Amino acid sequence: MTNEFPINIEPSWEAVADIAIMLIEDGDDALDGKEKGRELVRDMGARLAQIRATQPDCPPHLAQTG
Repeated sequence: MTNEFPINIEPSWEAVADIAIMLIEDGDDALDGKEKGRELVRDMGARLAQIRATQPDCPPHLAQTG
């Protein structure tokens, strides 16, 4: 008999935000650190917008993502 344990690999959005802030504030432009931080923020915003768009009380102007 095997045991199955679900693993949630969805990131903590607070942790992603903290990493993005750190990269933007302390990132080395030569290594694209600041741009990576900005990319994380944009990705997080897009994902949160997708989640909001699926909610029944989402206003029409927010439901039109993409």
